[in-house]
Amino acid sequence: ASAIVFGDAHLGMIAHAVETLAEDYDLDKALADIKLAIDYLVSCSPAQEEGWFINVGDFTHTNDLGNKTPGHGHVMDTGCRHTQTMRAAGHVIRYCITQMLTKYKTVKVVNARGNHDMDAAFALNMFLEASYEKEPRVEVLQNDSKFNFIEFGQNLIGINHGDRINTLRLAGVMTRHQAEAWGRTKYRRWFLGHVHHKVVQEHETGVTLESFHTLAPIDAWHAESGYGAESRVTMITFHREHGEVNRMSPSLDMLRALA
Repeated sequence: ASAIVFGDAHLGMIAHAVETLAEDYDLDKALADIKLAIDYLVSCSPAQEEGWFINVGDFTHTNDLGNKTPGHGHVMDTGCRHTQTMRAAGHVIRYCITQMLTKYKTVKVVNARGNHDMDAAFALNMFLEASYEKEPRVEVLQNDSKFNFIEFGQNLIGINHGDRINTLRLAGVMTRHQAEAWGRTKYRRWFLGHVHHKVVQEHETGVTLESFHTLAPIDAWHAESGYGAESRVTMITFHREHGEVNRMSPSLDMLRALA
């Protein structure tokens, strides 16, 4: 099985290069980049039984028309209405699933709920559940909980945005809620977002925690705070018995150059 993992996409965000010292960015550019990424990764992937579309949260920059984060009320830099963003998010994920179905017999879809899109991610997931209700090749995992799990042979994958929880508690969540699966498996992972850059930690409890890059550039808030990271997307291939066997993480620069 291959997991195609998108870090925090922040659809609807607007950024101005003169302000951030990075690049101009808007919804159209974000959609184009995601389509470039899925087209390239699917073209490189071997045909397999399973493919996993994994969004680790904050797929949309805002949660509602108020354009503020749900928890702390921070005002977001947005370049369009929230309704436009939601339509675009549904469209582009369906595009990704369609592309993945050309290589994988079945596709699992995970939309983690982030700190920017707690309610929007739930609504987006309901749309996808309804869209594929009668498509046996697509399984949309419910995201009522902030924690999702996929068991694949000797592999146990947990997906969570990574906000409001630390490494030790994440390990505890997996052992507590997936006790039987933990006992059946050997290779255990948490896929996380939130921090927008690559962090990998192999925890002594027997699980590896990994956060993923985002394709989106920094916005004004991150620029002013001195944050920054490479823009990449990741595909990881797992063997049922032997765990991770391959991965690729093309840069956004390369994806655009190939277009």
